[in-house]
Amino acid sequence: MEPTRGAGIAVARARIVISDNLLRPARSGPAAGEGTKAAAHYPLVVPAGGNVAIRLRLSDRSPGTWTAGPFSSDYERTWTARHTEADAFYRTVIPETLSPDAQSVMRQSLGGVL
Repeated sequence: MEPTRGAGIAVARARIVISDNLLRPARSGPAAGEGTKAAAHYPLVVPAGGNVAIRLRLSDRSPGTWTAGPFSSDYERTWTARHTEADAFYRTVIPETLSPDAQSVMRQSLGGVL
């Protein structure tokens, strides 16, 4: 069954292309190296009560050019610094009077807006 195609809306088209590429890789999508959208497809099995972490680093560098690899201690330092910066920012925006659950919901909502 073909997905319903919108009236030329770019976002809808990108979603269709990404979806088509997962379902029928040879049938659709832009030529290699073209486009502004991307999707990672990680088929994982997460056990009940378990968790899985996927590391992603967007870069214009080729994999072979990393001296210590893209996920070295530099990655951890950068991740920790960005997480600390985000915590500091959200403390200035989210009221302390909210419950922890409400603070979490507001942070996720704001994250979607940013």
